[in-house]
Formats: sequence, C-alpha cells, structure tokens
Amino acid sequence: TGGAGSDTFRDSAANLHGDRITDFSSVDFLEVTGRRFSGLSYSEATGLLRLDADGNGSFETEVQIAADLDGAFRLQARAGAQPDSTRLWYVPDSDGDGHADDVDNAVFVPNPDQRDSDGDGFGNAVDPDLDQSGRIDTQDLELFRGRCGSADDGADFNGDAVVDLFDLSIL
Repeated sequence: TGGAGSDTFRDSAANLHGDRITDFSSVDFLEVTGRRFSGLSYSEATGLLRLDADGNGSFETEVQIAADLDGAFRLQARAGAQPDSTRLWYVPDSDGDGHADDVDNAVFVPNPDQRDSDGDGFGNAVDPDLDQSGRIDTQDLELFRGRCGSADDGADFNGDAVVDLFDLSIL
C-alpha cells in the first residue's frame, strides 16, 4: 500500500494480489480502510493508480491496476466512519469521447463537446426532440425542415455548424 502500512484493501469482486489488482472493472470497487484520500492520479499508459491523503499531490499510496482503462475513477471519502475509509470505483467511457458515462450526456454516441443546446441534459448528438415534447415525431420534422440550411445550433445535431442531411439522418 505504498507508504501506508496500516491501510487495507477490500474490493467487491476484483482479483487482488498484494498491491496489484488484475481485473478491476466498472462492477468493482476498492475500499481503503484506515485512511481518507482526497485525490487520485491514474496513468493509462502504466496502470499505476496513486492516492493522495493530504491533498498536497504527494500520492502516498500506489496500486497497480490494468493499463489502458478509458474512463474515470471516482473517490468517496467517508468522514466520521470508523475507521476512516475511502471508496474508489471506476466509471467507463463507453463511447470513447473523453467523458465518463456518469457525466456523459450521450453515453453510447461520441460527442466530445457535450453540446446540449436546449439544456435538457441530453446531448445534441442524441436529442432531435426540437419541440421538447418528449418524443420524436412529425412536429420535430416540420421544425427541422424550417431550419434546414441554417446554422441553428438546436437543429445542428452533429455539430458541423450547418443544418443539413447529416442532421436529418440523426433525426
């Protein structure tokens, strides 16, 4: 456990061998007891996960996990729990757009810019509901037709700055 001999690791399903986890995935969590961590760093290249207990970037604890995980790690320090502990879990990036699934507004469609012109929580890449009715229907098609050829951000579903046939295919 790096420099903290009193830390213990407990995980829900991952295969733990000392300070090396061989099959950590999105269904697993890692709980470190005896310490609360406030920051982390993960290297996709090496698979080294480093944990920081005092918030100064010194990363006192290191765990080797799989490399090339495309997503994000989340920490939840449990203050007041006896003993102190931190739960850590991995959230994948299913569409590879650089946004982990728990914060991605179009989980299975890449949309690196996360555009959400109407502010409803669904990215433009998956939200052709132009009239905000909760369904895609002929009303949306009529609204789209009126915006075709323009640079209307709400009807530009693919983000290429023009409402065209590519956007119609998304509709």
